[in-house]
This record gives sequence, structure tokens and C-alpha cells, in this order.
Amino acid sequence: MTTKELQITSYEQAVSLNDVGFDWDCFHAYRIRDNELGKAGELVDYQGNIGNPDYTTAPTVALALKWFREVQNIKNGVQILGNYKGLVYIGNYAKDGEETQFIGYTNSGFLTYEEAESALLDELLELIKTE
Repeated sequence: MTTKELQITSYEQAVSLNDVGFDWDCFHAYRIRDNELGKAGELVDYQGNIGNPDYTTAPTVALALKWFREVQNIKNGVQILGNYKGLVYIGNYAKDGEETQFIGYTNSGFLTYEEAESALLDELLELIKTE
């Protein structure tokens, strides 16, 4: 990935997003089954909604986080706190008028913004799976 590209979700994240209902159009997909074109886990270019059981959409991490904000109403974001050299992620959870619950944050010292975003996505996927 170059600095001018958005990070694509990992294969595991893409499958988990599919499992929790992510259905937005994407420019990439992962094969989830071996087929005549290749092996499971391979990233392929694909524009649109897949609709094919051999593939799952592969959004960018930024698009997946936006889906959590807009569809699941789970507020989230990555921020730099104070003079801290690493990045931290912070999120709040509020759904359909329920009391807002603080998810939490970590100061694990991610070296890149992309690492922090990916960790936040993993946390949100775990959160929604336990609902």
C-alpha cells in the first residue's frame, strides 16, 4: 500500500463484515472459496455488490468504519492524544436512543494511522458480534 491509497480490510475482517451484514458496493473482493479462477483468500478487483457466494466484498477500512457510524450507529474514530507519539483509537457506542456507552481506547503505540484504524475495526467487529 502506498501513502496515496486507502487500506483494504484483511480477509478476516472482510468475512466478518459480511457476517454482520455489510452490503455496500466496493471496488475489491476476496475469494472465499476456491474456484476455477483462483484460491480462497485472494484479493480481486470487483466493482459493485458481489452477490456471488464464492466472494465477499473487501471495503477499505475507512469505508467499513463509516458503515459502522451510518448503518450501525456506532460512533468511532482514531485520534492523537496530546503529545503522545503513537496513535490511539477512541469510540463511543450509541444505538437507537439507548444510553451512550464508552467503548474505550488503547494507547498501544500504533506506528501508523492505518494500524490504529484496523485495530478499531477489529474492536467494533467484536462488539457487534456479541450483541
